[in-house]
Amino acid sequence: RVRKMNIRNEIQTTFINMVKDEAHNISVTQICNKMNISRKTFYKYYSDINVLISKIIHENIFVSLIELSNTNHLKIEDSITILNSMYSNIYNQKQFYKKLYFYDSNIFNQCIYRENLKLNEKIFTGVYSSKIEREYHIHLAAMSGVNLLEKWIHDDFSLSSREIAEIFFKYVVRAWVEFIKKYK
Repeated sequence: RVRKMNIRNEIQTTFINMVKDEAHNISVTQICNKMNISRKTFYKYYSDINVLISKIIHENIFVSLIELSNTNHLKIEDSITILNSMYSNIYNQKQFYKKLYFYDSNIFNQCIYRENLKLNEKIFTGVYSSKIEREYHIHLAAMSGVNLLEKWIHDDFSLSSREIAEIFFKYVVRAWVEFIKKYK
């Protein structure tokens, strides 16, 4: 089990370093050659590069937000701390995330969007006038997270993780937390 986790993590680390080194069109074969592992070993953990990217994004960005969504006693003041933690993970790896974004912004944005959708499906369980209203709310909230992150990357991380967390909190999360408190 420990060895399996190490290989899985080593695949992620190898990919991250390849992106940082500005490799383009990274293939499974290139990762395997660099690690001296078989393609079969790679496919034991990831079905393709997109799944690898999704897993990296999930583990490095969304874990703290998932923990927030599982909390029954949300305190609005905790939101900035949790967001700051998430944005700090991005900021601390900003070279990777910037290069990953420019490596393939569509994959990057789709991964962020899918993760946001999954999270929002859990969070937005309140009373809506219709099923379609809930669906649009979930998608609107998911895209706001994608767009803010994209803007931050384009601005070369000109704001600190705390500043970006405060902006997201002020204009988006405060409404989410109040909604959750009211309807959960």
